[in-house]
Amino acid sequence: MTPSVPVRYGIWLACLIVVVMVWLQVRIEVHQLRRDLDRTGAAIRKARVLNQRLALERDARRRLIEAERVAAELGLTDDVEIVEAPREAR
Repeated sequence: MTPSVPVRYGIWLACLIVVVMVWLQVRIEVHQLRRDLDRTGAAIRKARVLNQRLALERDARRRLIEAERVAAELGLTDDVEIVEAPREAR
């Protein structure tokens, strides 16, 4: 009832080949996932930098609009004369 020796070795060899193939497939998938994570991390870093730049630009524009509004409330205009202060006052 027991299989012959060559058949037994053949079964063990087939099992070993299947295990090695599964292990290799897992290693390939892990490598691809690691590469995808690296790409995703780089894209996230770029997006954060862009987001910070856009936030700075937005804040600068808000400050400019607010300064123009305050200037309009105070009655300041473009035609204000610039006067040099004397050296002693500096």
